[in-house]
Amino acid sequence: MIGLREWPMRVLGKPDAVRPQFGFDDFTLLGRSESEIVYGLVGRFWRPDYGLETIADDAAFVACDATHIAKLALAFQTRRDPDGRTRLVTETRVFCASRAARLKFMPYWLLIRPVSGFLRRRMLASIRTSTEARETVIAGDSP
Repeated sequence: MIGLREWPMRVLGKPDAVRPQFGFDDFTLLGRSESEIVYGLVGRFWRPDYGLETIADDAAFVACDATHIAKLALAFQTRRDPDGRTRLVTETRVFCASRAARLKFMPYWLLIRPVSGFLRRRMLASIRTSTEARETVIAGDSP
């Protein structure tokens, strides 16, 4: 899906097209606890090149206050269910620093939201499969 989104920029030979394909490596670790991990991304996501800003850490993420950008925080949190199972929950929060950024971000989000949900469900399913396979091996059964 990301390759499809980036295809026009690459076909048109835009200089920014030589950047590696957008991926999880573009995110910055913002925080981690026993039950949660949060990553951040700053940019103008509605642009073909994502308009990414380099942020070194959580302090730089908080300090970034350019009015033309959006900040995205992606959190993964584990929650223990009453039956003893652990649930992995994801949440994405976006802050647009200005009305202009919000007006540019909204159509982009409406377009990308279904794809984002699809990718998130695939990612969670992959994590579940991997985790259950490890639990089976730990329990002494063969995978």
